[in-house]
Amino acid sequence: MELTREQAFHSIYMGLAQLMTQEQFTEFKRNFMAMSDYEFQKVLAVLEYCDEHPLEISVKDLVAFRKEMKKRNNVTDENSALHCCPVTYLGENTNRMIWDDICKSKPSDYIHMMGREDTAVCELWKNSGISKDGSVPSDLFFAGTVPLLDCDITVDERDVDKENGRVCSARVVVFEDYRDRIKNAGGSLACVGAVVTVQGDQTSFVPMMVCEGVDSIMLSDYGWHNISKEQREYMSQNMSLSGVLKYAVLFLNTWYGIQIALLHPTVQTIFSHPRTEAVKKHQKSKKRKRVTRYVKKHIIRYEDIQTAMYGNHKNTLVWYVIGHWRHYTNGKKVFVQPYWKGTLRELKMNLDDRKRIVGGTL
Repeated sequence: MELTREQAFHSIYMGLAQLMTQEQFTEFKRNFMAMSDYEFQKVLAVLEYCDEHPLEISVKDLVAFRKEMKKRNNVTDENSALHCCPVTYLGENTNRMIWDDICKSKPSDYIHMMGREDTAVCELWKNSGISKDGSVPSDLFFAGTVPLLDCDITVDERDVDKENGRVCSARVVVFEDYRDRIKNAGGSLACVGAVVTVQGDQTSFVPMMVCEGVDSIMLSDYGWHNISKEQREYMSQNMSLSGVLKYAVLFLNTWYGIQIALLHPTVQTIFSHPRTEAVKKHQKSKKRKRVTRYVKKHIIRYEDIQTAMYGNHKNTLVWYVIGHWRHYTNGKKVFVQPYWKGTLRELKMNLDDRKRIVGGTL
C-alpha cells in the first residue's frame, strides 16, 4: 500500500527530530508537504529501497553521528525538534517483556529530598567533568558498580521554586542481570532498567538502554501499564516526546548523583541512618492477610551533604573516582577502572572492599 505524505513523513521524522532545531524541523516539514507529486514518488522509492536494504551501522557509530549533527545544527534541549514530536510508544510485546522485568523487583529504599538537596546531589558528578555533554554517564554499568538497584526517589521542588515547584516522584530500577544483558547484547543496545512513574492506577516507564562504546545512558520509547489504547492516543496528541524524556532525564540525574554519593567514602554516610518503614500490600482475596514489606526511608539534608563532602576544612582528603571512559585526541577510548584519589588514598586502598550501606530489603 502506498504511503500518504503524512505517513511518509511520520516514518522519517523521529530520526530527523533528534538532529534539528524546531525552526529547522518546521521548515523541513513545510517543504516536504509542498513538494510535487513527482518529487514525492522519488522519496517513496528511496524509503522502499532503505527498507529492503537496511544500512549496517553500529549503535556506537550512529550515536557519534547524531552527536556530530546536533553540534553542527546547534541543537540544544531547549530548541530541539523533539518538542514538536508526539510521544511514541513501545510495541505490545516489548512493552510486556520490560514491564515483567520491572515487576521482578521492588524498591528497597525510599529517598526524600528538597530541591536544594537534589541540586547538591547532582553537583557531585555534574561539576566533576565526568560527562562532557551533560548526558547521564553509563560507566557504572560497565564497571559493574551500581550500589543501589531499585529505589523510589521523591524531590520536593517548592523550596527553590515557590510558585511552580512540585513534589515529584519516580522509581528507578536496574535489573539484577544487567551485566549479562550487556554481555549478551554484543555491541547492540541492552535494556538495563527503567524510570517508572505512577499516577493513580496508571503506570508509565521509560526503558534505560546502554551499549558498549557509548558513554551515556540512552532512553527508549514510552512504556505503559493499565493505560488503554484510547488514553495512549490522547496522550500522544497532547504530550511532546521532549517533555516525557526530560522528566526521565531529571530523575536519572538525581539517581546517578545518589549512586556517586554511595561510592564516595564520606558522602555515603548521609545514607547510614535510614528509618525503617512498613509497606503493606493489599491482597485481592479477603481470606489472605496483608503482606508487609519493610523498606529504608532516607531524608537527605543539604547540610549533611556539605559536611560529608568538606567537613570543617572544605577539603576532602580521599574520595572514590568511578570508572569512566578516557578520550584521546586520536579518537581512541579506554575504560579506566574505579580507583581511590586524594591524600589518604593509600590508606583506603589497604582497607576491605567498599561497603554498600543502601540496598536490600530489611
